[in-house]
Amino acid sequence: MIYVYGVSEQGSDHIKTGTVCQDAFYFSKLSKNLVIAGVADGLGSSEHSEIASNLAVKTAVEECIKYFKSSSSTPTDQDFLQYLRYSFNGAQDKIEEYVNQQNGHYLNQYDTTLTLAVLFDRTLYYGHTGDSGIIALTMDGIYEQVTIQQRDKEGRVFPLVDRGNWVFKKYDKEVASVLLATDGMLDTFFPNLLREEPVKIYVSLARFFMDNQEIKINIHGEQKATEQFSKFIHDIDPKTVRDDKTLMVLINADANPHSQPAEYYQSPNWPELKQRSLTKYNKEAYPQLSEEQITAMVQDILNQDSGDAEASLVLPEQNIEIPKQEKPQPHLPPTASHYSPNSRPTQPQRGPTSTAKQPGTSFAETAEMKVGPVFSLPAFPNPSRQIPILISIIAIGLCCLLSILSYSVRGHLGFRNDLTKKNTALSTLTFPATSPLATSHLNGYQCDDLKFIKLKPNIKALINQNGVQVPSQKFRDNPEGKYHTSVELNIGQIVSIIGGPKCISGITWWLISIPSLDILGWVQEFDPDSQTFFIVPVSDN
Repeated sequence: MIYVYGVSEQGSDHIKTGTVCQDAFYFSKLSKNLVIAGVADGLGSSEHSEIASNLAVKTAVEECIKYFKSSSSTPTDQDFLQYLRYSFNGAQDKIEEYVNQQNGHYLNQYDTTLTLAVLFDRTLYYGHTGDSGIIALTMDGIYEQVTIQQRDKEGRVFPLVDRGNWVFKKYDKEVASVLLATDGMLDTFFPNLLREEPVKIYVSLARFFMDNQEIKINIHGEQKATEQFSKFIHDIDPKTVRDDKTLMVLINADANPHSQPAEYYQSPNWPELKQRSLTKYNKEAYPQLSEEQITAMVQDILNQDSGDAEASLVLPEQNIEIPKQEKPQPHLPPTASHYSPNSRPTQPQRGPTSTAKQPGTSFAETAEMKVGPVFSLPAFPNPSRQIPILISIIAIGLCCLLSILSYSVRGHLGFRNDLTKKNTALSTLTFPATSPLATSHLNGYQCDDLKFIKLKPNIKALINQNGVQVPSQKFRDNPEGKYHTSVELNIGQIVSIIGGPKCISGITWWLISIPSLDILGWVQEFDPDSQTFFIVPVSDN
């Protein structure tokens, strides 16, 4: 039987900037040995990328379900790959349909990645575009990178809209478990310090998430696994992973992969790897120096970096270290040598854009996550070199302050985007084994009305039943846009919370889906002036 757990959390950079989680994941169990799962990561440069990622992953999974249900015979390998292609087309078509129904919106504001996996017993089929990815535990006990991150020479990500970069394949080995992750978490499995090593994947970390001999998900259950790994993800040092953090793992508990020698699973010796990497770099950078001089230089660098400890995350009977990503920086002349690595590689710029099927089984368990850019300045020992840096920092700070003041003034004066067109339809397929859509947690969320907030993502909510009609201006295409004039939110109406929260001028807004009207829109939860809740959790009634 295949078990699933998923975790997703808003990244520390997004918490600081008030940016919503742009990751989403979604999955469905069609039978005990057939699962469809996907992750999507909205591109940070796209204004409405969180909507795009949610639409893409949900539509792709449900399109795949539709084709499996319509098949009258056992799917062949070619059928599986064709279903995946149809699903990707359906996902991009859904995004384009949504954009066309918005007033003044453009397709490049809705860029997202998409990675979809179909695990059928021990066989993996997948579709992929962008810089998210898949890791597999093969029946040989080897952890392997399945997908390749799609970026151009400048590091820009190829989004879903670029249909020419879509990849659909059957993995050539039988697998025991599969991990899907957006780039924030995916990068932690491939640290820079392992790039020159024979085994380039951080095996002990992958094993921690994927090995059922350690997890025992069939004994402890999916809920327990979700809670355990949610805590691990939440406790990751924000300096190590700054982007939204999302991963999902599919485990075939009936598969028993072979074991590798004990040394294969050992955590890398990070200090030794760092010293080796620095030595190699300095030999190439300073060929005129002797072996003794290189050794002294490397030791000096290591001593200067001794206070910058690597993150070490400890769980019961586990000791998992996630090293900061090292990238050699240009050195000063040997007389003033230093080494100031970034904690991660520079964040890529986001692109401009043979068994019969069995009936489904019920399941509802899910979560979410993601990661963001890292910026670090070299610690130049010469004070005169710090002056330009300090001037740059002050200038950046002043620009940010002016932006915040401008934003505040716009909010209080009531400036709004001209978004008057009716929201798009969000057609849904009814299937009992489909998980709720993951969006963002409230961890670190800040807004003036925070103490009144009752809602959270991925729940059912009720339009206030206390006789207070929701004003039409409280239901919008965008919380900063104009309101619907043709849509009424009826008292007692059931809706689904699928996005948010988003804080606009001190007010919390949520993205909701209204099945009865087949539309999406943003609604204000609480009105501080009238002390009225316009929408409340169903559990409150």
